[in-house]
Amino acid sequence: EHGRDIEMRADGEVAVDAGVDTQWGALMADSSGQHQDEGSTFTKTGAGTLELTASGTTQSAVRVEEGTLKGDVADIFPYASSLWVGDGATFVTGADQDIQSIDATSSGTIDISDGTVLRLTGQDTSVALNASLFNGDGTLVNATDGVTLTGELNTNLETDSLTYLSDVTVNGNLTNTSGAVSLQNGVAGDTLTVNGDYTGGGTLLLDSELNGDDSVSDQLVLNGNTAGNTTVVVNSITGIGEPTSTGIKVVDFAADPTQFQNNAKFSLAGSGYVNMGAYDYTLVEDNNDWYLRSQEVTPPLPPDPDPDPTPDPDPTPDPIPAYQPVLNAKVGGYLNNLRAANQ
Repeated sequence: EHGRDIEMRADGEVAVDAGVDTQWGALMADSSGQHQDEGSTFTKTGAGTLELTASGTTQSAVRVEEGTLKGDVADIFPYASSLWVGDGATFVTGADQDIQSIDATSSGTIDISDGTVLRLTGQDTSVALNASLFNGDGTLVNATDGVTLTGELNTNLETDSLTYLSDVTVNGNLTNTSGAVSLQNGVAGDTLTVNGDYTGGGTLLLDSELNGDDSVSDQLVLNGNTAGNTTVVVNSITGIGEPTSTGIKVVDFAADPTQFQNNAKFSLAGSGYVNMGAYDYTLVEDNNDWYLRSQEVTPPLPPDPDPDPTPDPDPTPDPIPAYQPVLNAKVGGYLNNLRAANQ
């Protein structure tokens, strides 16, 4: 007896039996195009493969509970509220896909096909996303500010927006040309390891102690070719400022320099130094690695005060006028009479 191959159920579930690979058109909102399916769910079940062959407009949540859901064209559900892939199930991009948000409770596989990109346009940033969900030879593009990935990523990564990557391993290329990669979480000592090529142009944010050579710091570890100019922002977690010799390593070019080219440049943001206590830390390259190296700041001597102005000499006093008595007219008459009596 021949059982069903595909079953479309009223609740939005599509069941595709094992061994069946079928094509379907688009996931549309509704015939009016008014997206009245918002809040609903499209569910793929069954061990077979369902391939979508047209771009869609659905705002439903998309769930792949079993088997494989595959895209044959770009943007098969760019407006879907979320994509959830269950344990043992697979979503294959097949072409460039914009996805609003990956459900962080997913435990299956998201296969980014070679030459395609999967762009996160509205990812939920309240919870971290397990990087191990993703694999393939394509590229995961984060276009949502504030996304956090954890664990090991088995595909290429491009950061178009701020992406938190503390203690993440990228088993592919990392392109950080226009966004920002952050290891800042208030604790120094995190690493970001790139086992493919690294291309800079954006920003790298790190936490670090600012003491001597043995200070704990976040670190970017590079195991492939490097290129581009990256601006580094250092958040000083603790420290009092101390002299360094080699410095505090923040970028480790761990690849064999005879096999890989290291052309990346790193520079501190702003004034080009980070101050702690009596020391300024600058970013210097030494044997292909990059270090925060301190230099004691000698405060400038205060300028000599202006001497007291020479006082002006005492001014020449005004001459004392000769005394010229003024006589009362009666006194004058008395003196004349006295003079006449004595003659």
